[in-house]
Amino acid sequence: MSRLIDIVIDNAMEGIQSGLLNLPKPFLSSAQGMACNQSWNAYAYFYAKEFEEIAENALKLRRVQHAGPLLFLARQSIELAMKNAINEFEPKIGSDAGKYGHDLKKLWRTLIDLMRFASFSADCEWTQHCEQVVDHIDAFDNKGERFRYPADRAGDYFEYPDVDIDGLVKAHWNLTAYCDAVIECLHAQRII
Repeated sequence: MSRLIDIVIDNAMEGIQSGLLNLPKPFLSSAQGMACNQSWNAYAYFYAKEFEEIAENALKLRRVQHAGPLLFLARQSIELAMKNAINEFEPKIGSDAGKYGHDLKKLWRTLIDLMRFASFSADCEWTQHCEQVVDHIDAFDNKGERFRYPADRAGDYFEYPDVDIDGLVKAHWNLTAYCDAVIECLHAQRII
């Protein structure tokens, strides 16, 4: 055991001497003048673009190394797209998408209710398709935990999901495009 400790210490010292283990200079700070990036719209866009880039690479390879991060990014992007659309109603009715946490079904129902409140039709085939996608995602990860963690808060491990990357990309596109279309309709009708 003592020999193992000596090896670990020697390796650490080599790392320090080579600069690998030097304390890094701070790599996070507040970005002055970047308030435009602190919006539901910006975050929805950033997460969507990162998901698309990683998914495109996974599609080229026809596999994904670990499905969890890709599924998390897709789910988070969809959640942010819904929250962004809900918040577009805010000046008119005072909605606050942040209060819904990670509950995709509650976010979806709220978005549909707000659309009806604004006299938009929410009874089309695309709406029904998107609702089925939300239900499908919710069946696997209704609390926003399964794609982020290996186990729930009680310590029970989740089954690792098998993912059809092409299907995931299509589901992501449909839900995020639907939310963008709602926003476009709001802007076109000057409801906000």
